[in-house]
Amino acid sequence: MISSNPHSRRRRGRFPLSGLLGRCDWLLLAAMGCLLAFSLLYIRCVGLKNPHVQSYWIRQAVFAGIGLGVFVAASLVDYRRWWRQLAGGFYAVSVMLLVLVLWFGTTINSAKSWLALPGGLPAIQPAELAKPAVILFLSMLGSNSRLSGWKGHALVLAAGALPIGLILLQPDWGTVLVFLPTVAVILFLRGISWKAVGVVVLMGIAAAPLLYESMPEYRKDRIKTFLNLSEEVERTEANS
Repeated sequence: MISSNPHSRRRRGRFPLSGLLGRCDWLLLAAMGCLLAFSLLYIRCVGLKNPHVQSYWIRQAVFAGIGLGVFVAASLVDYRRWWRQLAGGFYAVSVMLLVLVLWFGTTINSAKSWLALPGGLPAIQPAELAKPAVILFLSMLGSNSRLSGWKGHALVLAAGALPIGLILLQPDWGTVLVFLPTVAVILFLRGISWKAVGVVVLMGIAAAPLLYESMPEYRKDRIKTFLNLSEEVERTEANS
């Protein structure tokens, strides 16, 4: 979001407001703003017909504001100085939390994906913490010139498959669908051949029926609703 130049920081000693605004990636901020606006509008529209979730959009707006503030603060940090040193530890901690949640986690919406904290602190979802950890760690592996060829590809694939497998055991299919393209992009940037990509795609298509059969019923219903969206809209309008 914001480009950092250590030499310019030392000359100025601080970030003047004009310099900070000049470093902003306004296109990225605009895209984030549109996504947040549409998501809040969608939640608000759902709340108009369902009193039980009428105030959810306010809570979501608060979380979005906090997240945006953290995003801006994190963008001021020159990550190039520390991310390679901390990526491995961050990844290891996230994997450990994913293991712990399988033993001590709380089940919500048919997924054992929340880990309660002591002292009345709010519960955390280790899969969400694993997202940046996996991105950093796979990026470190993918940019390592010593890990060339199929050995490097296999290491990236194994490092991505470990958290994906742990999340599947919860099971949290939505988060898995976020991890899969992340691993695919890292492999693509490493220069994996199109033949290998085709093999993986074919394997995914072949495994799709097995994955569908292993899904809980409520997820199957979501897929059926998505595939027959027009019929669902007509049924909803008829009932209303």
